Order: sequence, then C-alpha cells, then structure tokens
Amino acid sequence: MGANLHLGVLTCGGNVGDCPFLEFQDLAVVGGHVGGEPSESVRFQLDGLFRLHQGTEVHNVEDTDDVRSIQPWSVDINEAWIAAEGNHVDVRIGQQRFAWGVADGINPVDVVNPYDLRDPTRFDRRLGIPAARVILHAKQAALDLAYVPMFRPARLPESLDVLENADELFNFDDVGGGDVDIGEFETRTTVPDNRIGFNALAARASVSAPFADMAASFYYGRNSLQGVGGEARLVGFGNSVDVGIPVVWPRQIIGGLEAKGPLFLDIAGWFETAVVFPERLTVTANRAQLESLIPLNIIDEVPDPMPEAVTQDGEPYVRTVVGLERFIGRFIINVQWMHGLPTERTKDALRDYAAMGVLLTASDVTRITLRGLTDGEGFLAGADVELLHADAMTVTIGSTIIIADPLLALGLIMPLSNVSASVELKF
Repeated sequence: MGANLHLGVLTCGGNVGDCPFLEFQDLAVVGGHVGGEPSESVRFQLDGLFRLHQGTEVHNVEDTDDVRSIQPWSVDINEAWIAAEGNHVDVRIGQQRFAWGVADGINPVDVVNPYDLRDPTRFDRRLGIPAARVILHAKQAALDLAYVPMFRPARLPESLDVLENADELFNFDDVGGGDVDIGEFETRTTVPDNRIGFNALAARASVSAPFADMAASFYYGRNSLQGVGGEARLVGFGNSVDVGIPVVWPRQIIGGLEAKGPLFLDIAGWFETAVVFPERLTVTANRAQLESLIPLNIIDEVPDPMPEAVTQDGEPYVRTVVGLERFIGRFIINVQWMHGLPTERTKDALRDYAAMGVLLTASDVTRITLRGLTDGEGFLAGADVELLHADAMTVTIGSTIIIADPLLALGLIMPLSNVSASVELKF
C-alpha cells in the first residue's frame, strides 16, 4: 500500500499558499496479487489496485448524500487471466498486459494496452485489456499472437484541460464570411462499439541470441489516444459560435523492430523503432447547418468543397528510441535519443528528444534518481530521494519541473510541474 501527495508549483500565481494539489488518483493506493497453479498445466493470475482520489465532487447540497462524490475511488484490474500451458504452446484468456519493447520509459511498439496517463509525465504505464493470447515457444524463440475483442481508451489526466488548445484546429473564416469569435469547446465522442467483437490483432516474434535479444512485431487496431475527426457542430449564429468537437479513436497499423544486448566496456545498448500507418482525420463543418444559414443571409452559399481542417494527415511516420546504459560503481547511467512522443502523431509533429537518467545508491537505505528530457527548446527535469525505513517502508521526496512551449508535447504537461511526497509499504 502507498500514499502520495503532489503539489503543483507553476500554477500558484506567485503565492505558495495558492499552489494546488494535483489529482493523479493515487492519494492512497492498495494493491493485491494472487496467482497459482491448480495443476501442472493450468495457471492463473489476478492483480489489482484500489485507489482513493483527492478532491470532492460536490456541485450542490444534494451531492453530499452520495459517498462517491465525497470520497471518490476506483478499482483497476491490471491482470486477471487463466492459462493452459503445454510443452510448446500456452493459451491465455482474460485481462492481460503485453509489455513489448526494450527501451526505457517510452516504447514505440508497446501499443496493445491503452496508455495510463493519470500522471502524463509517465508514458511507460498501461492499463490491462481483455485478450485471447497464444504463445508458441521453442528454446530461444517465441511467437506471441493476440486477439483483442474490446476497445479501451487511454486513461487521461484529470489535472489537464485536453481541449485547452482546441481553437488552433479551426479556421471558420470561410464559413461565416469573416472573423468568427469561437466561444466554448465541448467534446462529442464516438466510442467504438464493443459489441462488434473486434478491436485489434497483434503479433510479436522474438529470439534470444548470444549477442542480443531481438523481436519484430505487428499491430492492427485502434489508437488508445483520441484524435479529432468528423463533423464539428456549431451552436450560435453570425460571428459568435460555440463548437462541438468530434473526437474519435483512429485505426492504425504498426510494424515494429527491437533489439537489446551487450556492446563494449560493460555497456548495454538497445534500439526500438515503430513504423506507423495512421488513419487520416479531418474536421469539417456540418453541411445541414451551413445550409440553414443561407435563408438568414449569414452566408450566400455552402462552400464547395466543404472547408476542412486536417488533424492527422494519414502519412506514415517512424518513431524510434536508441539507448545506452552502464553500471559504474554505485551509479547506473542511462542515456537515450528519441524521435517522437506518443502524443506526436504526424510526421511534421515528430521532434527529437535527448533523455538521461542517473540512479545513485548512496547507501544501503538511500537512493537518488535524477532524470531529464529535452527537445532543445524545452525540458523536463526531475529528482527523487528514496529512504528505506525499518526495512519495510520507503519514503520518497521528489520534484518534476517542465518548462516548454505550451503548444508542444512537453508544454501541454507543463502545468503538472510538482513537488511530491510518497510512502510505500510492501508486506
């Protein structure tokens, strides 16, 4: 079990007393795990978390009679599966986690499970997903096949406004005959129907050689991160409108390669790359709405072709991570070069990042972790000090600071710069 507090440091308005506690849904976390082998060829596993959230969801007096409003909580089932195992074939059905990839922290090929972005500075966290899985294995080689019948979207952060920069997507000059004052943005989601019985197919072939562990993977399914696409609904007339933003989860095809092994001077190295073929997404105005504006003399005619904003161009792009790691005494030093973050989903949007991590075991009871990420214009920097108390409880004091252009990937999470305190007990 654990308890955590995260205090925002960049949204205080110059007054420390106004700094807010950020909601990562981990005020208190209690986890449990059980697994077993009822027979020689049958195995099962159940792994879950109970989470207590911060905040009080009370909007009027009547809400105070609902315990879920006063004390919000949630339950995560990461894994819940049963497996039949043979000499060369394992069959596993249930909630599962596919931890594909070899890079540290950001894995371009790890796309079967939805992203867990409650803390959006952590791209390595995933949610469990229902799947049927067949693993064929023989000595140093394996083939992992997966059928995912149900769609699960990514878990998004509560501490961020995901529509904050939505106005950058729209230009309605051609619709209203001049500058249009855009008011509120509201999200209209089109969630895939799970009754269809198909969300994704995935496969990964891996082999272990003396010089490296290597794998190739394939994925056809939906992106768990939403995109903007479809018809935007306008509410209002003339030069002042509110906009209903159409949100969808686009399909994508991904081919991946990965390898990790020893290099020289006790240095381990890895690379991981994914070629992504995304679905093309555009936003257009609703034709019926535009036709209704003609009798009001707001527009003369419906534009032909209809104006559109391209939010995802559908052109293939490549995301890559290359890394090195070395142990030096009490230090572990890790450096990586990354081309593209998961939230950058067009070729023109991909940026290059340099990342570095240092883990220092200062004593038998003290560890210090330093981490940094930069694209040359902005940066993310963090530090944690962990103290082991009584060989049972870990106390962590940490900080994450992000300074970047608000319109870029790092800048979108800049409001989550924080200092934190955590305690964890395993028993």
